[in-house]
Amino acid sequence: MFQRLFLHIIDAVKQQDNYFIKRRDSFGRLRLSTLQKVIAAIWILAYSMPADATYEYIKIRESTATECMKRFCRAIVEVFSECNLPLNPHFEGHPPSK
Repeated sequence: MFQRLFLHIIDAVKQQDNYFIKRRDSFGRLRLSTLQKVIAAIWILAYSMPADATYEYIKIRESTATECMKRFCRAIVEVFSECNLPLNPHFEGHPPSK
């Protein structure tokens, strides 16, 4: 994924849902970052990973990873549902001629 597009998606998700904003817990410790939450959601979706497998890579528990994925999907639909995004960046709106 292109870096600029990835950062745009992260920004859009963060603006749509406050869950993705990095915060401190009641003890003053920093909680999970936006990047950790978004990457967990993308890994689950892209690689069909079980939610508990994210702990090994980014230290997110299964329940948190599941919540990240649900909220990520909801935010993506809400933000980008009105956009007409091509799946292929080289696609001009017409099928390739044979």
